Amino acid sequence: MIIASEFDWFITGLTLTGVLILNVIFVAWVRLYYVSMWYELRDDEMSWKRGVWFRRTGIVPYYRITNLDVIQGPVMRMLGISTLSIQTAGYFWAGCSGDSD
Repeated sequence: MIIASEFDWFITGLTLTGVLILNVIFVAWVRLYYVSMWYELRDDEMSWKRGVWFRRTGIVPYYRITNLDVIQGPVMRMLGISTLSIQTAGYFWAGCSGDSD
């Protein structure tokens, strides 16, 4: 019969605590990133912002857009969301997720 020593229990507890802390940080980071995403469709252009530590902003006039791709997998369809990829001449941006009304 093998009995774990106090040191083994300490290492196991330390490992589980570390995994728990990393999971909490990951969930918090995903939430902050999701909240930081913003986009606006104006009469003549699309504006967007995203990022938690490093902010990214873009403004794309509609006349520069050459292609739009809407991607939806089975889980995204169940949740009512989609991914919009916008392509322009010399510019590509994928990452605007939102409701798929």
